[in-house]
Amino acid sequence: MADGEQIPILDGEVPFRVGIANSEIDFSNPDERLRWLQTQPADVAWVIAARAALRALPGLSLARGSGRSRLTRRRMILRVFRAVDAAWAVSAFPGSRDALRNAARQASSGMGDLQATPVERAAAYALATLLASNTDTPARASTAIGYALDMAGEGGKLAFETMLDAIETDANLLRERFSPVTMATSQLWRNRPPEWAIDRWEELKRTLIAANEGWHVWSLWYENRLFGHVIQDQLEVSRALIDDELWHQEPRIANTRIQELLDKNQNQPGLQGVGGTGVAGEIRPQASSPPNMVPLEARATISLGAIGVSATAEVVDDPAIEAVARQIKGAPQVFEQAARFAARSIERELETLAAKIPNEPEAIEGYREVRAVLQRLQKGFEGLAASVEEAREVTDEAQQTVLLKKVARTALAMCNGFVDWFDENGNRAGRVIAELGLAGVISGTLSYFAGIPPMLSFPVTVAAMSGQSIWEAIKAFAPNKDKK
Repeated sequence: MADGEQIPILDGEVPFRVGIANSEIDFSNPDERLRWLQTQPADVAWVIAARAALRALPGLSLARGSGRSRLTRRRMILRVFRAVDAAWAVSAFPGSRDALRNAARQASSGMGDLQATPVERAAAYALATLLASNTDTPARASTAIGYALDMAGEGGKLAFETMLDAIETDANLLRERFSPVTMATSQLWRNRPPEWAIDRWEELKRTLIAANEGWHVWSLWYENRLFGHVIQDQLEVSRALIDDELWHQEPRIANTRIQELLDKNQNQPGLQGVGGTGVAGEIRPQASSPPNMVPLEARATISLGAIGVSATAEVVDDPAIEAVARQIKGAPQVFEQAARFAARSIERELETLAAKIPNEPEAIEGYREVRAVLQRLQKGFEGLAASVEEAREVTDEAQQTVLLKKVARTALAMCNGFVDWFDENGNRAGRVIAELGLAGVISGTLSYFAGIPPMLSFPVTVAAMSGQSIWEAIKAFAPNKDKK
């Protein structure tokens, strides 16, 4: 919001009244939540408003906003991503708070549109919460929460209730003196993300990536927020502090700058995880390992439509397997939901691809080959999720550890298979995985289960396809095609 610009206040009430049994306060009641926020310090209001806006973000749509061009909508969506990122970063990185609040002030420009959707207003009020006086902070946070509930309410009572439950869970933890900084970097939902949120996020992600403007930098960012994945402070602070003028140009400009920051930060000392470099047609994914673990390496280069891949994967020694099992045991629900999310992502992308198959024998045969590989991965992820769920229900700790070690070894075998597939089919495999937007979710989830905290899993610039159809790569998988 620019100086003097007003954000419209919602006059109506939230569509449902459904207090959650384990909460002392019904956050669907504006008066109750405002009274509670008035008793809290400012950083509590900041983080609860930012996380409400983060949960609402999948409600963005290119179709919303009648009479506006798709480019105008994409620019607005970029503003919302920027606003929510700025609101979140202030809570996540208190050491850079002054600079981040100034960036939040700049991000508020253009967020006062009278025709704004509930998602956009939730983002705007999350920023307003940061910028308000101490007296006004609780009211701004309450309004941000109200718009997040409105967004969920558009999807029906169940969606509204899950959003309300997540917000009240945050409030309960903060009431118990849970650190706002830790809260900011935690997963967004108490258990796995609800179906409605995943459905809408997948739809938004597909439409944005199809615009060929580098939106993968935001899909990776949001999925890291969704699951509470490891973050790298310098990278995220740098993202929020990008020069204001870049944000007001075409989305490609800001997104390219973010990709440059990813490239710069992924090789910083101490960074663990799946990293990647590349912009405008080049990616070089890398993986580093914690102590006692043999590295899993995967490198790829995509330049002007040509992809070269070399990869190796070796067995993790027993101490590292035990470390992975302990890590899964410490947060089993996070691992379970990550695996289920990966499986669903593969399933949906295959369905989308199947609907577009050209009526050509080579395209159909090639698709079957690609589908067979990806369906094996899908079933593997489903198996990992089921195994973690089974282990969670085991009361005997020794038996639980045995099951979780089996999960870690299975994930490593899947890693080996995935890397081998890249090694054997580099050009085709890289093209298909990049185009489907699955590189991050597959490699990130596998590395997570292999004991490597995911970071920048295979950031992909779809411009690397150099205008060529994905079907040219898929046809190359046809059994009778030359495999060179």
